[in-house]
Amino acid sequence: MPTYSGDLKTALLNLAKLMNYPKGEQAYQLASEIARLTTYSDPEIVYWFSRLVSLND
Repeated sequence: MPTYSGDLKTALLNLAKLMNYPKGEQAYQLASEIARLTTYSDPEIVYWFSRLVSLND
């Protein structure tokens, strides 16, 4: 399974334009917690983060 070699959290928050918003941090932490229940891989964190951020739209 592929992994992200940089700072995944920073990359995701920048991409979602949520770097300076507390909800962005909360979404990343929740995505990480969900991913810990299964594979806890970068792609899974990205998946859950994108799902959570889409709820804000």
